Amino acid sequence: MCSGKKIPCAPRRMLPKKFHPAPPCFVLPVQYQEFVNVAEALGYTSQWLLKPLTAVSGPRLVDIFSPVGQAEIDEFSRRRAVAQQMVNNPFAVFGQPVSIRLYVLVTSMLPLRAYVHSQGIVYHRYNESKNFKKIPGRTWPLSQFWQYVSKNYGFDAVTSAIHHVHQTIVHMLLLAELSMMAAPSDDIVSGLGRRFKCAHCFQLLGVDVMLNSSLRASIVEVNGQPSVQESTRDEELFINSVKEAVVEDTVALLLSPTAVAKQLAKAIAHVAVDHNMGILGVNCRVSHDLCLSHQDLLFLLQSRREALNSGGFRQLYPSVQGDIYGPVIDEIQEYLNEQMKSNGENVSSPYKTAHLRQLVMNLEKFYGPQNSYENYAKEDMKLGGCCRKSNFSEPVKHWNFGRFSDSKEPFLPSCSDGKIQNFFLIKSVRFITLEY
Repeated sequence: MCSGKKIPCAPRRMLPKKFHPAPPCFVLPVQYQEFVNVAEALGYTSQWLLKPLTAVSGPRLVDIFSPVGQAEIDEFSRRRAVAQQMVNNPFAVFGQPVSIRLYVLVTSMLPLRAYVHSQGIVYHRYNESKNFKKIPGRTWPLSQFWQYVSKNYGFDAVTSAIHHVHQTIVHMLLLAELSMMAAPSDDIVSGLGRRFKCAHCFQLLGVDVMLNSSLRASIVEVNGQPSVQESTRDEELFINSVKEAVVEDTVALLLSPTAVAKQLAKAIAHVAVDHNMGILGVNCRVSHDLCLSHQDLLFLLQSRREALNSGGFRQLYPSVQGDIYGPVIDEIQEYLNEQMKSNGENVSSPYKTAHLRQLVMNLEKFYGPQNSYENYAKEDMKLGGCCRKSNFSEPVKHWNFGRFSDSKEPFLPSCSDGKIQNFFLIKSVRFITLEY
């Protein structure tokens, strides 16, 4: 979750530990002393990964209590790096830890609107003796990983894991909102109308998740510019397929011209019965608890338009299950209100995600029930990964420990046609301006 040059560490001290979506991480050298204090307090029970910004070899495990480890840490009291606690008791497949690359599409911040793609990539990793590095050529489609979990731990374990992964990602995004609102920035306009200048931007994130032995998720890295470049290596053809699906679904979701004004008007009329609300410039009164602005209406219109054209993306937030995020949103609201009071402002914080939470949740319920996590699990285990022709819902014949020996056999089956398809490529998906 930490990245010294992409996405900053979340403000962990602002929220209770139960809401933290990632292990402790520190940006060095700025947080060097804080890292040393925490690491010494945790003692030998914790392992730490050091991620230098300029390292070609990738992250490495550091024993901070050994002379060599102390020398390495001292070096980064002057150099830039990220130090992150390793996930305790990582979930293992055939004795090896794995990490999951998920693609998260954020189309609005303040208020929040985000999606996660149903397809992902599972990387098998070496253990701590080799710094948890990826094992070359040993990757699975996410569907195959969920099949493995279902086969060995039961279907309910898959459902629970997917639910917790989604919940963890939303907590991360809510903390990112808090970080952006709490820190001064030229991108935020001060005052009650506080919001980002780029009202129609999106960000595609590559989110790396690790599960522990109880299938509880932790975010270990967030890449603000995930590569969607195709690979020419045969063993990575299914990765090309995943990237293709992500890019195509991103474009379809963002650029859909679907008309939704009538749907939204009908939905607002329905939920307004239970909400003391109005619309600015139309029927807003002082007695109303909520008055929707023009920007709020644009947000609600685009939310509905995207939901109808989400393709392989699953809606993370807003959600019919918005109540599960109520406690963390309330904590953020309380913190921001205290900050404004300490600054001498006698008004509530303009935290749009909190202000619209109940309304957007009720609108989602009116539109119709979203898929349950049981259905998500069933769908995810049926998704093909290597090629469109593959169907990983069939029994997988590659679940044997021998694949982790020195055998030269491929870890995954090759695609039947052996051809590399011409995929629609965008090397660096970042921002696009949308016209409503």
